[in-house]
Amino acid sequence: MTATEVMQRTEEKLRLLGPILGRQHFELLKPLVNRVFGILARKELLPEDIPEQLQGLDLEVRYSSMIARAQRSGEAENLNRVMGIMGPLAQFDPSVFDNVNSDAVLKYVGNIYNVPQEVFRDDKEVEQIREQRAQQQAEMQAQQKQLTDAETIQKAAPLLER
Repeated sequence: MTATEVMQRTEEKLRLLGPILGRQHFELLKPLVNRVFGILARKELLPEDIPEQLQGLDLEVRYSSMIARAQRSGEAENLNRVMGIMGPLAQFDPSVFDNVNSDAVLKYVGNIYNVPQEVFRDDKEVEQIREQRAQQQAEMQAQQKQLTDAETIQKAAPLLER
């Protein structure tokens, strides 16, 4: 079997299992989880020091069974296909990459493959790194311009003496 054939067979099996899993999630697991949290909240057994970012939010439970992960990996494959199409398009029009938020893509795929969030830098740290890189590039360009100007002056100096 080729890799493409394996992917197609896997997708077919997951499409067949999808409705079964969907019903299981929405008819069994979601009400069960909501009920357990409701009971814990009424009995005041949940921690009181809930982080500010989570207060007042309606949280969604994501299941991480092997089948659920396999279904979500299909999302990553679809994203990979789109990125593969972008490569040839970018040869004609590089601005096609402006349509993609690469930071969001990386975090999205990391989430699909259950990569721990601690692996990723927070947005502020990424911004600082990018600012430092931009500053270094600007300094290097300024130095390169100075070298070019110095070479031009050296070449022009003998002409001025005449």
